Amino acid sequence: MFFSSFICVPLLLQVEKDDQIRINKFSRLNLGYDDLDEEIKALKKSVQTYKDARDEIDACMEDEGILLKIGEAFTPVDEDSVGEKLGKLIDQAEARLSEATDEIEKVKTDLDALKKASRDLWDLWVQVANLREFQRLPGKYQWQLFYPDYVDGLVL
Repeated sequence: MFFSSFICVPLLLQVEKDDQIRINKFSRLNLGYDDLDEEIKALKKSVQTYKDARDEIDACMEDEGILLKIGEAFTPVDEDSVGEKLGKLIDQAEARLSEATDEIEKVKTDLDALKKASRDLWDLWVQVANLREFQRLPGKYQWQLFYPDYVDGLVL
C-alpha cells in the first residue's frame, strides 16, 4: 500500500503526571457519580413503594385486618405496628436519599472543577487530534494515524 509522504505511526501525546492524576481522579469521581445516581433512583423508588404501602394500609377496611405474607403463609398483623415499621423505613430511606443527594452534588462540583482545571489538557488533545488525518486501513492496522511531519520519533 502506498501513501505519499505519510508514515503510519500511533498517536503520541505526552501527558504530565499532574494531568494524569487529574484524569484518574475524574474517572473515579465519574464512576462514583454513576453509582450514586443509580442509588438515588433506587431510593426514590423504595420511598414511593413504602408510601404506597402505607396508603394501602390506611385504606384497608377488611374484617381480617392486615395480612402479612411470609413465605407461603399469610399472618395477621396489627395495623399500628405495620404503620410504625413503614414510617421508620420511609424515614431511613429519605435520610439516605438526602445524604446521597448531598454526596452527588459534591461529586458534581468536584467534576466541574476538574473539567475547568483540565481544560488546557483537553484543548491540547483536540488540537492534536484535529491536526491529524484518520485513515481506515485493512487488517491489523485498523484506525492508524498518518503524520506528515514525523521524524526520528518526534512529532514536529
